[in-house]
Amino acid sequence: MGIWSDYQQTGLYGKVFSDCKNDPDVDYISISEIYHNGNLSYNSKSNSYAVIVQEAISNNNHIYVIDADGGSIFDSAIFTGGRNGNFAPRVAANTTTGMYAAISSEDYATTKFVSNLGGSELLNRKSVAAGPFPAQTTLPVPDKGLPTDLGQLIEAIFTWSLRLIGLVIFVRFFYAGFLWFTAAGNSSNVANAKKIMKNAVYGALVLFSAWLILNTINPDLVGGKFNLPGLPAGGTGTTTGEAPSTALTVVSDSSCNPKFNVTPSTGCSDISTCVDVSGYTPTHGCETNNNVCLLSSSAAARAQTFIASFNTLASGKSCTLKISSTIQVNSGPSKSTCHKPSNTNSGTCADFNIIGSYDTCAPYFYQAAKDTGSVVSFLDEYVPACKTDTTTGDNIHVNF
Repeated sequence: MGIWSDYQQTGLYGKVFSDCKNDPDVDYISISEIYHNGNLSYNSKSNSYAVIVQEAISNNNHIYVIDADGGSIFDSAIFTGGRNGNFAPRVAANTTTGMYAAISSEDYATTKFVSNLGGSELLNRKSVAAGPFPAQTTLPVPDKGLPTDLGQLIEAIFTWSLRLIGLVIFVRFFYAGFLWFTAAGNSSNVANAKKIMKNAVYGALVLFSAWLILNTINPDLVGGKFNLPGLPAGGTGTTTGEAPSTALTVVSDSSCNPKFNVTPSTGCSDISTCVDVSGYTPTHGCETNNNVCLLSSSAAARAQTFIASFNTLASGKSCTLKISSTIQVNSGPSKSTCHKPSNTNSGTCADFNIIGSYDTCAPYFYQAAKDTGSVVSFLDEYVPACKTDTTTGDNIHVNF
C-alpha cells in the first residue's frame, strides 16, 4: 500500500497494490480530509494496514486501519490535547496480536505511547505467511572460479602475472620488429629496435627463470594446486574437492590437539554392547582385538558422521581413512582408558591412519572434525611436537 497527499496537502489518499506495478483499474482510497502528516505500517498477522495522521484542524492525531482489500476496519482519534499539538506520529505493527501501537510527541516535549490499537476484530483475522508482495528472489554472490583462500590467491596472482608479463614481452618484441621493418635505413631506429628486442629477450629469460625456480621449489606453485593448509581460509563455506579451511573453533591453544565444545559420548563398559565399526573405513587394523574395531553406540554414530564428512571433503583427492585402533583387549599399547575395556569410558575413542599424502589429506581431517560437531578432541600424533611418552605415533587419536 502507498499513501500520498494532494498538492495542497488537504487530503490523504492511499492505494493497495498486489505487486510492484500500479494497476489503473484499482481505485485509490480517500483516507482523510483533515490530514497534515501521515505514517503507514503493515501487519502480516492481521493482513491489514494502519495509517496515523496529524490533523490539520486540531491538536489531535487520528488512526485509520484498512484491510488488504482497501476496506475500513477501524478509525479513531488518539493523542489529544497539548498546547501546540501532537507532532510526528508513528505507528508500528504488533505481529504477535495483529494489532498496532503508536507514539507521538506532545508539544515536542513529551512522548506519548499507546498499544492494542485497531479493535478486537484484528485479533481474529487470518494471518499471511509473508508480506503482501511476493517473496523477493535472492541472487547468489558469484564465486565460481574465484580464489577461496590465501594459497589460491597467491597462485592466481603469480599465474596472471606470468600471462601479463608474457603478453607485454610479445608486444614489445612485435613493436621492435615493426620499428626495424619501417626504419628504411635509419640507423637510429634500427639501433632502438635492437635495444627493445634485447630487453624483451632478457625479460623472457627472467620470466622463465622465475617459473623454473618456483617449479623446482614446489610444482604446486605453478601447477594449479597450491594451498596453505596451516592458514585459515576465507569465505563462508567449503566447496567439495577444494582445500578446506583449517581454522578451528577450539578451547585449546594447541593446533594439533584441539578440543571442541562437544559433550563426550557415553562408553560401553560391557563389551557385548559395543558396536562393530570395522566396515566404516575401507581398511582397518584393531589387531589387539582380533581385527574387530569396537566403539560404543553413541561414539559409533559420531564416527560414522565424521568419516562421511571427511570422505565428502576429500573426494577426488586420493585421501582415505583407516581405523587402526579402538578398544584394545589383548594388552594393547595405549594407556588411554577409552582404549581399555570394562570402564565407563570404553569405546569412546579411535585411532585413525591417513592413507594418502598427509599434507594433502590432513586439512580435510581437521575440517571434518571442526564441522560435524561429532569430535570432542583429537591428538595429531603425526606432528612431532604433539607426541608424548604415552602416544604411539603415526596416527590421529580422536575422542568422540
